[in-house]
Amino acid sequence: MNAKRGKKTFVKGQAALEYALIIGVIAAAFIAMQVYVERSMRGGLKTIQNQLNAAATE
Repeated sequence: MNAKRGKKTFVKGQAALEYALIIGVIAAAFIAMQVYVERSMRGGLKTIQNQLNAAATE
């Protein structure tokens, strides 16, 4: 009976570990994606700034 109980605990622990790894991979993806989102936003703001400067000098 104790062998079955130990196996269930191992399976639950394995499932928890797998969920933790998935969450870690997703978090790493968001952190890596942040660089590209920031670059895109800066580019968009620079374009708007250039258009406003061009309109102000006309």
